[in-house]
Amino acid sequence: MNIQNVTITGPAAGFQACAGGGAGNVLYGIWFNDASGTVTNVTVDHIFQEQTGAFASCQTGRAIRADGVAGPREVTITGTTVRDYQKSGFEARGSMTMNLTGSTAGPPHPLEGLIAQNGVTFVNTTAGTVADNTIHGSSDQAPGPPECGNCSPTNGTGVLLFSSSNVTVTRNTLLGNGTDIGISVAAGSTDNTISFNRVTRTPSMNPANTDPTGIGIHVSSGATPPSSATLICNTFSGWNERIVGAIQINCRPLPPGAECKPYDATLPAVHGIPDAAPRGADPRPARASSRQAPTAVVWTLDEGALPPGLSLAEDGAITGTLPRNSAGVYEFTVRATEATGLTATQEKSIRVAPGCAPEPTAGPTEQPTGTGPTDEPGAVVPTAVAGGDPAPARDAMGTADDLEWLAVADRDGGCGTDRRRADTVTPQLPELSLVSAAWVQPPCSLVPACGWGHRLERVE
Repeated sequence: MNIQNVTITGPAAGFQACAGGGAGNVLYGIWFNDASGTVTNVTVDHIFQEQTGAFASCQTGRAIRADGVAGPREVTITGTTVRDYQKSGFEARGSMTMNLTGSTAGPPHPLEGLIAQNGVTFVNTTAGTVADNTIHGSSDQAPGPPECGNCSPTNGTGVLLFSSSNVTVTRNTLLGNGTDIGISVAAGSTDNTISFNRVTRTPSMNPANTDPTGIGIHVSSGATPPSSATLICNTFSGWNERIVGAIQINCRPLPPGAECKPYDATLPAVHGIPDAAPRGADPRPARASSRQAPTAVVWTLDEGALPPGLSLAEDGAITGTLPRNSAGVYEFTVRATEATGLTATQEKSIRVAPGCAPEPTAGPTEQPTGTGPTDEPGAVVPTAVAGGDPAPARDAMGTADDLEWLAVADRDGGCGTDRRRADTVTPQLPELSLVSAAWVQPPCSLVPACGWGHRLERVE
């Protein structure tokens, strides 16, 4: 089923009054009942029931719901707005993959104290995507009316992942007045990724709301069964606590370095506190006293390698001196571990720029004239002027100085010298051509590749 370019609206005063639980209270704007399809450029409005002040059990009023029952189903929703709903804006259940992009959920119908509302919900699902949406959360922390005898406080959310896995929640903006939990990962949900979301809220406008929760992201890692999620680069504003039940490494890049210079940087702060469980029958997440201070962790290198010369300390300090010839980009993964065992990883990189001064090279020096080899009368004895030659009487290979010395010249008149036999010159200096085995005065400094600093004088 494909639905596009339509508006679906209920009565502004709501539908029939809630008559208790059961199938008779089914109220959906769009329902994919074990079906696949798409929803594009659609508006769904006013999907709620008349208020009697006592319908806490009427868990219905969903703007768009998609159920997978007999087999895997998939629904893609794009550019769609749902608002003024009773229970949830977008909801997927069972073997349903819901992909929600570029859409808006909320605000919901104001029912604080009567029902916990959710902008986007996944229940018992195994896949899905929530990307680039605007999602309103809500609160259920104000007291319900006297006639609602069983209205105990619960938590409204922006996104609820309930017993669901492999859902990606990314690049969304979450907001709302007094939202209890921005993103809740509960009931054994695992392998979910929550990344690059802007998780915000403003204070509740209800003076009776004591705001006992106020958590940006809550992962029920301390419950049974435990839940888990990977948190990446989410930002927070307006919460009592940013993260409970997980930790997240802030996304601050490491500074670049340069060769032959000291490097000193510290890995970014980590936020999040443990989930205080067990909690008994109270569905609200227990938490420690509110704190925004960074979480103490131990840092380790998880994958890859740091640039040469650097080391990582447990407190997150990366220090050392970058050696010559280390320029490049080094990518690696670090792991932060909190005292109770919560962990988080993050890929980092350090760019190393060339920065070493050129290595000093020795220039030619004048040497006194002496007696050359017997077959070269009048030539001078070649004398080492660069470090590394143990004595003039030894050649580059350390053998006695009775081997012939060779002078070689290139096509531009430059030259180099080599104290090895003729058959070793060509492969070592292929760009040069052998001219003669006579002693000659080189017209230029030695080629650096020779690794020796010898000077020969011309024989007149």
